[in-house]
Amino acid sequence: MSGKWAGSTRRSRLPNDWPKRVAHTRDRAGGRCEGISLGGEPRWHVPTCDGIGTDCDHDRRGDDHELTNLRWLSRPCHTHKTQAEKPSRKRPNETHPGVIQK
Repeated sequence: MSGKWAGSTRRSRLPNDWPKRVAHTRDRAGGRCEGISLGGEPRWHVPTCDGIGTDCDHDRRGDDHELTNLRWLSRPCHTHKTQAEKPSRKRPNETHPGVIQK
């Protein structure tokens, strides 16, 4: 397996009826991106979103595959959400070991 699924067990943890859940989520959203529609707030909405949903996403991270936890997002909104959920890889600010402390 290559690409974004390489090394992931995610696909094997999806329920057998996953394609039906995806279709239901898409149909419920009318094919439109739901990145801005949850209570009206722009949760995952980005300016480059064209409003057309393409990806079924878990609203809350994890393996809760209930329909109430699935959202239909555009690719730009989905990418933004995924990036925002990743733990920061930024190293903590540390004093360089060669700095003389006063």
